[in-house]
Amino acid sequence: FMYVDYGEGGFVNKWIKNVFCGLFGVCGYFVPVVMAGMSAYIIKTKDTQKFWVKLGLMLLALANVSALVNLPSGNDISISFFLGYTDRVGGGLLGGCISVFMVKMVQTIASYIILSITLIILASLVTGVSIFSELGKWIRSTFLSS
Repeated sequence: FMYVDYGEGGFVNKWIKNVFCGLFGVCGYFVPVVMAGMSAYIIKTKDTQKFWVKLGLMLLALANVSALVNLPSGNDISISFFLGYTDRVGGGLLGGCISVFMVKMVQTIASYIILSITLIILASLVTGVSIFSELGKWIRSTFLSS
């Protein structure tokens, strides 16, 4: 529904696109992909308790990516929402809130580091694969094998 950007989607399409892009900025275009993936997950596993946890983690990861997208611009929260809503750029309202808070607390470079590590941890929790153990296995097999 959000990919029809030529006016053929109608009023509902425009409203949904404005809401998601206002909240997540350019990352709002990934909300349908996340929902489709989560729908496939619940159809396959039929585990509703894990579904809600994974959906929450995916939305947190999406907000995290929105904050990473918004960090280079240095926009204020209201400007981030406006640019996400009208021009479909930046991090939107959620990305603006997170990035402005992080920059005020720990400055820009530390914000990049913290948000990147948080994104890796969220990806690890969603997929159930420990990225650090896989990295350790790769290092052992590459450098320590005789």
